[in-house]
Amino acid sequence: MSAAKQEWARMWPLPLVAMIGITGSASVGYSASVFMEPITREFGWTRAEFFSAVTMQMIAGMLIIPFVGLLIDRLGSRVLAIVGTVTFVMSFSALGLANGALWQWFLLAGLQIIGAALITQPVWVKPVIGQFDASRGLAMAIALSGNGVANTIWPFIAAALIEWVGWRAAYMSIALGWAAVSLPLTLLFFRDGRRVKGAATVAANSPAARPPLLPTVLSAPFLFLTASGALFSCAVFGLTLHLVPLLRGAGVTTVTAGAIAGLAGISAVIGRLGTGYLLDRLPTRLVGIIVFVLPIIVCSLLWTGAGAVPLYMLAAILLGLAAGAEIDVVTFIASRQFDQRIFGSIYAVVIASFGGAASLGPLLAGALFDARGNYDVFLLCAASLSAIGAMLMAMVAIQPAQSRTPNNLDQIPVPADAKS
Repeated sequence: MSAAKQEWARMWPLPLVAMIGITGSASVGYSASVFMEPITREFGWTRAEFFSAVTMQMIAGMLIIPFVGLLIDRLGSRVLAIVGTVTFVMSFSALGLANGALWQWFLLAGLQIIGAALITQPVWVKPVIGQFDASRGLAMAIALSGNGVANTIWPFIAAALIEWVGWRAAYMSIALGWAAVSLPLTLLFFRDGRRVKGAATVAANSPAARPPLLPTVLSAPFLFLTASGALFSCAVFGLTLHLVPLLRGAGVTTVTAGAIAGLAGISAVIGRLGTGYLLDRLPTRLVGIIVFVLPIIVCSLLWTGAGAVPLYMLAAILLGLAAGAEIDVVTFIASRQFDQRIFGSIYAVVIASFGGAASLGPLLAGALFDARGNYDVFLLCAASLSAIGAMLMAMVAIQPAQSRTPNNLDQIPVPADAKS
């Protein structure tokens, strides 16, 4: 039996549990727009007032996630996932207690992001990275597809629950429903790896087993990888959120523009799974550069489309493929390049950097549109950012599958005090 088949035979539930976990952690963002209308209507808030709390959550999340990464490396993902599920249910359900005071809404939103921090994406990804090596790309892609699943199911579920039980009970129903599925599976199948040698067992999160974090964060491979992904995220997120108004400005009807934008969501899931499959079979650098060049093609198609719907459809499909593939490529490279004993901390910093850069993309697109009256300059900027990102990606020295960096816990040397 091949190494990949052995991994799947032994640990096949793990990527699926991680996917469900990531689906839950993404429920806040993907359901927010559905909750906006009934809440603003009841309290007389503006949409800006409602979403200002969401923006605050994004900023707070960027600051909190690196600290969660440190906890992952010290306590393990399993502990955080279990505790985090409970805190998420309480904090997300508490949003239904809003009484119309903006200060209270901000307070509840702040408590919610703290409650959800322990089920953030790195918590679910690290055990998958540690347990899969030969088939790491596909296993990682399945876990990360939880974002695509969340984008697909939560708007529909939230809308249905709001209609059936009202928006207050909908918050609690979403949290409890997800936890009812996720928590039992986490308890049964979600495990941090441990290495057993003789009578001694050394956990991956043992302080004696962890190298220092700062030299890695300051290393050229980390800086190149993080910078390339951040530039890519800025360009792609800006294109994604402004795709419909961009198409409307090109003369496409609202309905058609919405349908074209929907193609990006579908192709994002396909791109994520397809990239994971290719990463296990093709040179990582080649896959990475191809993915990072896709937004340049998207910008070219949007620039020259001239109202041609088929070209816009192709652009949306390629944009979705790029959006779905980017995090797969970066996560895969990080898992090969950096020591798994501090992977939680490293990955958390990477994700926080991407989130910050992505939040700037829509702002940049909007500012350039306001200044110029069209999206032409932003398309040039997005293509340039992607080109620089591709060049930085090409400069990352990627470790081979069997490298000096421990990719699973069996390779971690036993500290002297653990042998006694």
